[in-house]
Amino acid sequence: MLHPNKSFSRPATTTFRKDERVEWLLSWHGLEYRKYCALGIADHRHPAYTFHRHWFQVKTSARLLCLGSDGIAVRDLNIWKPMRRACGAMFGWWNAPDKLLAIMRAARDRGWQLTAHSQGGGAVDTLLDVFEKLNRERLLRPTRSLVMHASFQSPEAIALMKSMGILADVQPIWLYWDGPALEKVFGHDGMRYFIPLRSYRNSGVVLAGGSDHMIGFDKNKATNGYNPFLSMWIAVTRRMSNGAVLYPEERLTRQEALRMYTSWPAYMQFNETNRGSLEPGKLADLVVIDRDYLTCPEDDIKKIEPVMTILNGRIAYSANARPSTGTISRDKGN
Repeated sequence: MLHPNKSFSRPATTTFRKDERVEWLLSWHGLEYRKYCALGIADHRHPAYTFHRHWFQVKTSARLLCLGSDGIAVRDLNIWKPMRRACGAMFGWWNAPDKLLAIMRAARDRGWQLTAHSQGGGAVDTLLDVFEKLNRERLLRPTRSLVMHASFQSPEAIALMKSMGILADVQPIWLYWDGPALEKVFGHDGMRYFIPLRSYRNSGVVLAGGSDHMIGFDKNKATNGYNPFLSMWIAVTRRMSNGAVLYPEERLTRQEALRMYTSWPAYMQFNETNRGSLEPGKLADLVVIDRDYLTCPEDDIKKIEPVMTILNGRIAYSANARPSTGTISRDKGN
């Protein structure tokens, strides 16, 4: 059964004919900070699996170019094997690889970090093919470019990511809510490299955990739940909403799951010198929690609640008091 709060469609805001997309993108100079544009939406459904989040988009945020077509639109379960190929060759449907290469090269030449919403094995492979061509021209490792979502992976794709220094932006909450339905469609074997966190780490790929939150205010049941402790529990246990454990060999340790939501995202954002860990000289951004994450019973990880939140040295939230206007010293050694 699918998560009851899932949204199955997204309205278009701007539509272009296919041949206009790349020309428009390449001629769009001086992109504004956090500019967003949705370009052309399709709704391909399959009677066996109707979960759908599918759009083509362009986003820029602080020198990050993100092109995406993410969702699951199962059209033919025999498109390619292994099954990860059947779960969407997104860029193949919406943009020819040469056009995607032209877009990414233009962004790379501006010094931008590159990524794409690439959901499905075919989409991952298409994006990595483009990255590989760019990497031959100029090494991508210094840009810390990444794949976003990329939940259906393969050992070959992960090895290629490692060789180029490509990072991974992952959402463990998808495993919890969507895993049971996906397993019914693709079978257990087809889920072997679904959100393969241990395979990433064993290959040395840097992970950043996220939620892909879009709709709703419940931190656990929204689309998608944004409670980091629930996501860390999922990463540690690999347990889905139906109680089953999906490929336990892909589990992370508690320390790794914690880093996936702290220091590794800071590295992905080029912010490792001022955030991501509690060290003298870094920003005083931290949360006080109600139990010890490293030693509490495993199932208590998802129950962890904040007691206090401190942002830039100011108490922004306290479970027992109103937000404070006072500050906490940020001097080194304090």
